Amino acid sequence: MKKIVLLAVVLLLFSVSVFAKKLNVQVNVSTGSIYDGIGVGFLAGSPSGLSVKKFLTHDTAIQGSLSWYYYGAFGLSFDYLFHNFNIIKVEKGELGLYFGPGVFLSMYYMTYYGYTSGGFGVGLRVPLGACYHFENYPIDIFTEIAPSINVVPSFGFGFGGGVGARYYF
Repeated sequence: MKKIVLLAVVLLLFSVSVFAKKLNVQVNVSTGSIYDGIGVGFLAGSPSGLSVKKFLTHDTAIQGSLSWYYYGAFGLSFDYLFHNFNIIKVEKGELGLYFGPGVFLSMYYMTYYGYTSGGFGVGLRVPLGACYHFENYPIDIFTEIAPSINVVPSFGFGFGGGVGARYYF
């Protein structure tokens, strides 16, 4: 299981670097602008894991995560987010609220009271959150909740959420 997670992390990081090269992303640490780079960080909650974000414009972004759940599953999620930085004004930095459509894929393999089970799930999610961008630093912190609808292997509802931080390269 550890080898699979390590391989997935390496593949995700490789994909991010290829995606960044394709978009001709350049690091802008001197001005602290998060809008020019790709943010890589962590998400702690349910699920927990690696979080990646790229702003397409000041108000839109794509976000992905490679994560694991406390009960032995791990998953991938991809979201298209809409941000509003005008609702809550702060003296320094930016505080934005966001929401957007997303998809997830989860895989699990576990043994519970001698019974071994495994499978996968696919569904839709809608993350709702808040993010704070520090002034003059390429860092953001965020919190989000994400109601979800499981589509495969069976229909059902789920819920996730957490807090995290990212550094923008």
